[in-house]
Amino acid sequence: MPDDAVRLYNQGWPLPRIAARMDVAAGTVRQRLYERDVPIRDTHGQTRAHQQRRR
Repeated sequence: MPDDAVRLYNQGWPLPRIAARMDVAAGTVRQRLYERDVPIRDTHGQTRAHQQRRR
């Protein structure tokens, strides 16, 4: 899942769409992207300036 999620996210797919395709929660996708150091976009498609990591 992580490689596919990163690829789709980098192509511009939103977290909920990736999650639906992979049959997991959007939070799970977000966590996997964080683990791979992928910059997360805000709801306007902009990379967040200061990302906080949740653990």
